[in-house]
Parts: sequence; C-alpha cells; structure tokens
Amino acid sequence: YPRMQRPKINTILQINATANIGSTGKIAEQINQLAQSQGWKTYLAYGRSMQPSESELIHVGNKFQVYEHYAENRLFDNDGLASRMATQRLIGKIKTIKPDLIHLHNIHDHWLNYRILFKYLNTLDTPIVWTQHDCWAFTGGCAHFILQGCYRWSDSGCTNNCPMKQSLWMQKLLEKTEKHYRTKKELFTSTKNMVLVPVSHWLEDLERKSFLKNHRIQTIHNGIDISAFQPSNSSEVRKKYGIGNSQYVIGVSSVWLPYKGWNDYMQLSVMLPQGMKLVMVGLNKEQIKEAARNGIIGIPRMDNTEELAALYSGALLTLNLSRQETFGLTTVEGFACGTPGIVYNATASPELVDSQRQTGWVVEQGDLTAVTNTINDWLMKIEAEPNVETETRHRCRERAKKEFNQADRFAEYMTLYYELLLSR
Repeated sequence: YPRMQRPKINTILQINATANIGSTGKIAEQINQLAQSQGWKTYLAYGRSMQPSESELIHVGNKFQVYEHYAENRLFDNDGLASRMATQRLIGKIKTIKPDLIHLHNIHDHWLNYRILFKYLNTLDTPIVWTQHDCWAFTGGCAHFILQGCYRWSDSGCTNNCPMKQSLWMQKLLEKTEKHYRTKKELFTSTKNMVLVPVSHWLEDLERKSFLKNHRIQTIHNGIDISAFQPSNSSEVRKKYGIGNSQYVIGVSSVWLPYKGWNDYMQLSVMLPQGMKLVMVGLNKEQIKEAARNGIIGIPRMDNTEELAALYSGALLTLNLSRQETFGLTTVEGFACGTPGIVYNATASPELVDSQRQTGWVVEQGDLTAVTNTINDWLMKIEAEPNVETETRHRCRERAKKEFNQADRFAEYMTLYYELLLSR
C-alpha cells in the first residue's frame, strides 16, 4: 500500500509590538486562535508588553533594548532603525520556523528595526499580510498627521524640518525624516506577495495616494466581541459610579490625549441639558481630578468588559469627539450595546455611522453647539415618539452584528490567507 501522508500543517507568524494586550495585540491573538481552530501552527513575535497567549511567543529584544531604542530616537531620530541585534535574532527565528505566511501589525514604536526586517522579507516568496492600524508605513515617521495638516508624503515626499519633530535641538540637527521616507519607499515597494489591510476605507484612500498604491489593498474593518459587548442592565454601574437615575452620555478612550478631544469634553460638560451627566472612561488620576472640577464623572481605564458594556448600555449616546481615528472602536462598542453615537466629521469616524443616521449623527469637528443640539433633538424625539429609542437601539445592535462582528472580520483574514497560499 502507498504510504499515507499527513495533510500539511500551515504555519503563521504574526509580528506586533504587543502580545495579547492592547487593541493590536488582542487582534493578533484572536486571529491566531481562529487559525489554530483550523489546524494551523501559530507564532506571535512581540517586543514590548504581553499577556499569556495560546500561540508560541517570541520576545524580540528586552526592556533594556527598548529603552536604548528610545534613546537613539530622541538623540538621532532613529525610531525603527535601532534594535539591530534583536531584529537579527528575530530573523534567525523566522528562518527556523519557516512560516507559510507572515502577518505584520504594528512594527514601529521603538522595538524593531524595519530596515533589517524588510531587507530580509524582500528575499522571501512567503506571502505577507500587513494590517495598517495607522499611517506610519507611508510617512517619514509620524503615525498621524491630520492635526498638523501635513500632506508632504502624498506630494514630493516627506522632507526634513517635519512639523511633528520639534523636541530636542540635536534631533532637529540630525533629523532623518527624509531618510525614513526614502528608505520606507525603497523597501516597502520592493516586497513581493504583500497585501496591505487598512482597518478603514478612509485609511485605504490615503494609501492609494501614497507610494504603497501598487500593492494590493483590501480593507478589513476591526471587529468586536458582540457576545461581550451587548445590551445589559446598568443599575449596578450607575450605583457604583454615582450616576444614579440621571441620563448620561459617555466617552471612552484607552488613553486621553489632546487629539481625542479632551478640551472639547471639558467645554461640553457645562453645555449639556439640565440634569444630563457626562461620563468619561479611561482617565488617569490627574484627569479624574480635572474632570470632577468640571462636573464630569471620571472613571479609570477598565479591563472589565462586562462593566464597560453596562456603562455603554445605560448611556443615552456614545460620544467620539476625536479628531483623528483610523477606525473608532468605542463607537462600535456602543452600537453593540444598543447605544447610538455622535462622531466628528473627521478621518474614519463617519464611515462607522450609516448614511441614514439610523445609528447616530455626524457633526462638524469642534462644533459643540451642534453636539448639544443633537442631544437635545434626540431627547425631544424620544419624548414625542415613545418607540423610537427602542427601535434605534435595535438598529445599533444589528449594525454591530452585521458589520463589526469580530468572528466575521477575522474570517475575512482566514479567507485572505488561504487565497494567498493557493495562489502561491
């Protein structure tokens, strides 16, 4: 009898700054879990923080080398060009593993040498998928540029004297913005069998205007766990955080930086209808104190999804007043809990709210009067039409299930993987 051969086991290596922590780390972990369920061998290479993973983890470098990378960047504008030995060791691992497919996520942020990595990747025939979580891949170094209004990358290319780099005098003297841009362009346009996966159509449009435009580009939205984020009773969280029976609107962020709209929330707090509270989640200790001075209920970052879902569920509206988002996960989390949203007409946020405004509203950036008018109009509509709130909450939940269910979005990645392996 002929010897029976076992079916080939596909192997995937994902590379990301974190492992099973933070948004990108959890996305990589959950995609690997789906691949495992289909018989794949999975590896996850990371450089910074981690939580236990079901994949075999590869730690790229160590904490000291991350600090060293930070120092090189501060002094010599070397983000992405340090961590040389750590990256060489990663390449050694790749040669040992011999993955059938490599999936990149966030490869910047002071932990990996992109020049060394891509010089090696460009020698391979291995299919490469690169999820674009921000704009770093086609700029001279910045992950976002909207606030600065800088579009050099789409014209003649990024040059020195970058408006984003105004820190140390030595860094300005030794600035490498133009070098980063030209190095990325040379390396990233030479990569064979690479598919770029932006997380929003807004980001896809930018990439099609960049030097990456000749690659295959396929948008796959981020997804959420709709079984974790679902409508739930808010009575306990209302009691715990002193909300009581008041109506409230909610804003959520993992880190509250200025571009997330911090000042807008502070101003909005005194413009809300009488009796309406503003709840903000993800604040540090100093921000909680400042929020309290403005009559805002400030809550630290929470990892308890059940409690967060209850906060979303009890809110009248989810607010996302960010000025630059490549996706806007909190808006979608609100939808899954049955809560409509208000977003600024900026970057990727509007594409999350359907065009018929059946799950939310889009207002012009910085127009807090429009935000408060929208809240007031919604309150009056609810009062005039008793069933409208229930119907809207149902539509929000259905939109989340149809468009942003992570099981469906991760299945798109698996379909892409098999397509690339078969075409190979």
